[in-house]
Amino acid sequence: MERGEITTADYPELFVEEYKEQWGVTIGPEVIMGLIDRLKELMTKPRQEVLDAAKLLSSRGIKVAVLTNNYKEKDGLTWLPPEVTKIFDEVIESAKLGISKPDPSIFKVVLKRLKVEGEETVFLDDIGSNLKPAAAIFNMHTIKVEDANIMAALKELEEIVDVKLVIPGTGVVSDK
Repeated sequence: MERGEITTADYPELFVEEYKEQWGVTIGPEVIMGLIDRLKELMTKPRQEVLDAAKLLSSRGIKVAVLTNNYKEKDGLTWLPPEVTKIFDEVIESAKLGISKPDPSIFKVVLKRLKVEGEETVFLDDIGSNLKPAAAIFNMHTIKVEDANIMAALKELEEIVDVKLVIPGTGVVSDK
C-alpha cells in the first residue's frame, strides 16, 4: 500500500487471502478495514507543533519538505491532508512515487527536488530504520521524533538550523 501498488480498499481482501493461505485461519475483511480506518485516523492528524515549525522555518527562507509513507484510496487521493501540503516547498508521498522509506532512492528524490545536498538537510522521522539510510548514505542530519516528546526533537532541530523554534518551558513553537 505504501508504494501505491494497491489501494486501501483492495488491501483487506488480499490480506485475508494471504493470511488464510499462510496460517490456515480466516479473518474477516471488516477486521482489516477497521484497522486501516484507525490507522488513517491517526495518520491524518498531523502534529500542530511540527506544522508551526515548518511554517516558521519557511518564513525564514529555509526550504521545508514532507516525506511520507502513506496510502492511496480508490479515487487516487492519498491520506495527506491538503491543508498540510500548502505549508511545504515539496511534498513527496510514497504512494504517489512508488517508493517508500527507507529505500535510499526516495531520499535522492527529496534532495533533487529541494536542490540541496544531504549535508544541508535535516530529516526527522519517528522510525529509526527510516533515518539510517538518510544519515549513512546521504550524510543528512537525522532526528528521531518520539510522539511523547516532540518538543525535544524540535529543540534539536532548532540547534541544527540555528532558528529559535521553541519557547522554553511552554511547549509552544513561536518566532518570538
